[in-house]
Amino acid sequence: MNRICKTAALSLMLLMALGLCSGCDRNTGEYYTETIHSEKQNVLPVEGEDSGINGYYTLKGAILNMVGLGRGEDVFRVGRYSGDLEADLKLIIQEITTAEPIGIYGVSSITVDQTRVLTYRELSVSIQYKRTAAELRSIMDIRSTYDLQSRMAALLTTMGEVRVFSVGDGIELQENIQKEIYTAWINCGADAPGLDYAAADFYPEGQDKAILEICPQYIDEPEVHQAKAAQIRAKGGEVAETLRRSGRLDEQLEGLADWLMENVVYDYSAQRVVNETGGEQRKGSSYTAYGALVNGEAAQSGFVLAASVILEQLDVEHEVVTGYVGEDIYSWITLNDGERQILFDVTALQNERTQRIYGSEMPEDLFLPW
Repeated sequence: MNRICKTAALSLMLLMALGLCSGCDRNTGEYYTETIHSEKQNVLPVEGEDSGINGYYTLKGAILNMVGLGRGEDVFRVGRYSGDLEADLKLIIQEITTAEPIGIYGVSSITVDQTRVLTYRELSVSIQYKRTAAELRSIMDIRSTYDLQSRMAALLTTMGEVRVFSVGDGIELQENIQKEIYTAWINCGADAPGLDYAAADFYPEGQDKAILEICPQYIDEPEVHQAKAAQIRAKGGEVAETLRRSGRLDEQLEGLADWLMENVVYDYSAQRVVNETGGEQRKGSSYTAYGALVNGEAAQSGFVLAASVILEQLDVEHEVVTGYVGEDIYSWITLNDGERQILFDVTALQNERTQRIYGSEMPEDLFLPW
């Protein structure tokens, strides 16, 4: 009997031991739960648990993603890595801080601490920034000059503050940025009076691929600007109503140019300033539709902006184009009457030319767009 009891007791002890060992990774008691470290299990990390970083490009992409989000700290698990991790880290940090536009624009420093955990390494990445996370996240991609002009027009129309753009390869803006800003501004019609000047900085300078920061300065406070824009539209509407009776588009354009000729004094001194500054002059009222329609005196751009506002009131689709006529920086209007493309030279007579409207005979050697 004692032998049977001893055998049963031994069997019971073995069963209890097996029960405690089942699962091998967790012991559970009444007051505790213990998870055994993977080193004791000698197993590999589960597939898909790591961050997907397996080489130079995925590592650089992960850190660049941190920069784009303005994130100061993150931890990446690196398992099977193709290449020299230490050498790649040094190169990536150098490239991001000295060659990558977003890094040059926003990053002060990057540090990485490594911790080896069995079959993988943890990289603790810490980034110090020159810009706020909100500023970095608000950077907008620019894919063409037209894209930039559209965004700039929206900025100027709303009297927005600093805007930052990421400019891709192949978009040549560094030498022509002020021309692009001017082109956007002169297509703002009644909203153009707000802008005084727009500073533009590239990070880095001299490269197509860059971060572009534009800082506009405005002449008036927003409420004053809005009041001026309302005056411009009201006066433009009055003129448009008198022209609406003319019927044909050609007759409306001629009537519009005549009205400006008779009611607005041409500011020749302002035109000289435009030529001297390349269009980068501070844009007082003389350069805008406000000067032409409200003050009765305007530079060439003011005449064209006034004409643009009136055409808008007439529901005539058009575009203001800037370039050169002779040695003058000059603007004109292009539109379509349904049958042909038309070039409307708003200030032809003020500049000693007799023809104001061109159709199929549009001179390619006289009006040279930027």
